[in-house]
Amino acid sequence: MQRIHIIGDKALFNSQSIYNQTFTQKNVIMTHVVHIDTSITDAEFNTITCQHSRFMLKNAHQAITSTEYWDYMRTFNEQSFMFSNSPTVSKIMTKMSQLGYDGHSGFSFAWTMRQMEFLAKNGKQAFLQQFV
Repeated sequence: MQRIHIIGDKALFNSQSIYNQTFTQKNVIMTHVVHIDTSITDAEFNTITCQHSRFMLKNAHQAITSTEYWDYMRTFNEQSFMFSNSPTVSKIMTKMSQLGYDGHSGFSFAWTMRQMEFLAKNGKQAFLQQFV
């Protein structure tokens, strides 16, 4: 079975989308998707005034982007990132460390990942508005 993601009348093969409605038609699963913008520039990150928070969030954003796990973050439904046994969460943590930040406490990791989950589910504008 083939999976096709549709925005309007355009096929999309991109991990930066969420799934709204799925239906089957002649062995093809078609999914209507809505794009949520998770891309944040350095200048936009600089609007976060707390330097430590900005560094943690930017690091996590880069890790999730480079591992292409935004869809995972959008659909995350476990109780905790901190106590998650998910291999995906472990891969994100490893990438965060490789990108230069491995100083998280359990709380700071949980807070950072919940912020990234919020970004994935609500988009860039809603995410940045929290820091105004």
